[in-house]
Amino acid sequence: MGWLQNQSSICSGQIGVIGLSRGGELALQLGATYLKISAVIAASPSAYRYAGVRNNMPLPLPAWTLNNEALPYLKPKFDASGTFQFFWNWITRRPNGNKAGFIKTLKDSAKTAAVRIPVERIQEPIMLVSGGDDQLLPSFRFAEIVMKRLTCHHHPYNIHLHYKDAGHFPCFPYTLPYMPPNVMLSPGGGMTITFGGNDKANTRAALDSWPKMLDFLK
Repeated sequence: MGWLQNQSSICSGQIGVIGLSRGGELALQLGATYLKISAVIAASPSAYRYAGVRNNMPLPLPAWTLNNEALPYLKPKFDASGTFQFFWNWITRRPNGNKAGFIKTLKDSAKTAAVRIPVERIQEPIMLVSGGDDQLLPSFRFAEIVMKRLTCHHHPYNIHLHYKDAGHFPCFPYTLPYMPPNVMLSPGGGMTITFGGNDKANTRAALDSWPKMLDFLK
């Protein structure tokens, strides 16, 4: 943060952060850590810190550190039925979503309290973007948790753009050719991951959210 503020091309008093998915989790964490950040946009965010990912699988290792110290995190849970469903989908070549594993972690209130991103520390405007058909993680539920926390602490300026039919990619219409609308991903080994939504819903969400995000930053 200090390095960025010292750059001659940067207006040090107007630094915003924006992120999608894991980047949305990071955007909220950065806003809660560095109070000089002027705006936060978190799309398909998490309200909690989760484990790091390697080879598309969550592992017992931290995703984020602060001052060389690992920040506490949760690892998505999969019970016997969830594990069976995962391998059954793999064998039958059906797409897998990770949403159920994330939802199971929310049942342990003591653990979630220890890894919750303290969004109430963010002093500046916050925008959240979520899709109601996100199958990768329960981003709408996470966004609502964040909004409730902000409301309880009388946060002055927050917006939640929600698109009920969109999936995990409800924004950024002019980035990579497949984002959006990205509905499926095949990382290899016969595995297919579903992100939810559909081509039209994801595209509509991205085209609607983009100008609103620009106006928010202005």
